[in-house]
Amino acid sequence: FYSEKGAMQIPVDEKQHHTFQSRMPIYQSSAKADAQIILSATIGEKAVTDTFAFRIFNYTPNIKKTVYVFDPEGKTSHMLITSGYAVQHWDGKTKIPYLVIGRNAMQPAYSMPFDLEAFIRNGGKAIVMNQHPDSVAGKKGLRTSPYISRYVFPVDTCHALFQGLDEIDFRNWAGSSKLTEAYPDYINQPIKKGAYDIPYYGWHWGNRGGVATGAIEKPHRSAWRPLMECEFDLAWSPLMELPYGKGHILVTNLDLEDHYEIDVVAAIMAERLVNYIDTLKPVVRSAKTILLGSDSDAVLLDAVGVNYQRSNAINKDVDLLIVGNVNVEQEAAIEKFVANGGKALALPRKKETELLGVKFVLKKPFEGGYHIPYWKEAAGLSVSDTRYRTQFPTIVIKEGCEEISVDGLLGRKKIGRGEILFTQFDPDRFNADSLTYFRLTRWRQTRALSQVLANMGASFLMDKAFFEQHNSQQQKKKGFYHPDYRDDFELGDDPFRYFRW
Repeated sequence: FYSEKGAMQIPVDEKQHHTFQSRMPIYQSSAKADAQIILSATIGEKAVTDTFAFRIFNYTPNIKKTVYVFDPEGKTSHMLITSGYAVQHWDGKTKIPYLVIGRNAMQPAYSMPFDLEAFIRNGGKAIVMNQHPDSVAGKKGLRTSPYISRYVFPVDTCHALFQGLDEIDFRNWAGSSKLTEAYPDYINQPIKKGAYDIPYYGWHWGNRGGVATGAIEKPHRSAWRPLMECEFDLAWSPLMELPYGKGHILVTNLDLEDHYEIDVVAAIMAERLVNYIDTLKPVVRSAKTILLGSDSDAVLLDAVGVNYQRSNAINKDVDLLIVGNVNVEQEAAIEKFVANGGKALALPRKKETELLGVKFVLKKPFEGGYHIPYWKEAAGLSVSDTRYRTQFPTIVIKEGCEEISVDGLLGRKKIGRGEILFTQFDPDRFNADSLTYFRLTRWRQTRALSQVLANMGASFLMDKAFFEQHNSQQQKKKGFYHPDYRDDFELGDDPFRYFRW
């Protein structure tokens, strides 16, 4: 424990400004320490106290690296150079270990001298720094948050990016975010209005304390893995990664360039993101995924957009086996495949039954899963994905697995040299078209099922969408449209509210 004290007297009806200086102790064994400034005042006979909590970070950057960038505006390059990196602009012709795509570099005004999709697909690695929300939504068909996020949460605090950091460190960063206008002109500029003649997303007044601008809604039907989450229902992410082809891409909406000089956590995250993409070894997606199951199983996989082939038999070249409704003979073939080292995922069971010695039972009432395991198959999942919005009878895993988690919605079983994962994430069980209060739950169950499939190695039709440009008509043709995005009143010229992955 370490403390210092100071005192002053303030006469009645006067203001005074005093600066307190204190030399903080050096903590050799810890990366940070919590501290407080406590103000105690006596007004007449009444004593009052106020407390200001803050943190001290023991952080010294030690950077000796060359970073290759595509950064037309230069803000990201300035941050990297100030932090100690050597920066080189990449023309797409030489082989590089990884690429940093600078802030706002993906606007239509800038033309990349390389094919980003081909670069990642062929084994490249890249970080995409924050882009203006309008350019992200307009070019990529993504939904972006209209708000400045001041509270952001790591999905997995044990992840290498967040070691020694927690949700308190991602609150109200010092300084102001500058990617979007802090004080929009509501008088001289036309605004999109809602039902009550006010801006649809409310009045925007100031960007002070921002941590992320334009966080992206967690894609529902793709292999994107959120590393952080924020905003309504924690359904948005300012930091996501995508294993794509032979490569890997990381997209961040953290406002690092605006805060790194005055907020140490922003500086730490800038360094860690570069180190992470530098040392990361991309995981190649499954070359061949097959479904062994019924027509209803194929409908489910088609709905989430998985790349797969349907088969009545299991070949030796199968990378990922998806198990649907099967007969006794097929069940024996699945057990043999897994025992020989194969990787399999069992789709949700619709009724009380047994599969490969695993027993499924109806549980009611059930409110969803609240315990996320530290399994690689569950990476990217959070309680926001797995909890229900109200109780609903659900078929869950009761016994037969070595490990059962998410309150019976996930289970793992080893068979010989292989393993099969059982999931009960089922977006079709809720009758959400009639029971509309389950729409949010259906969205999350869709995302949870997609996330598990992606973690098992599956790829998705929509994985490529980030690298493409779309307009509203193209999105409807490509399957973006979903009726869950209908609202209670007219949305005017905001077509992207209708689309989801």
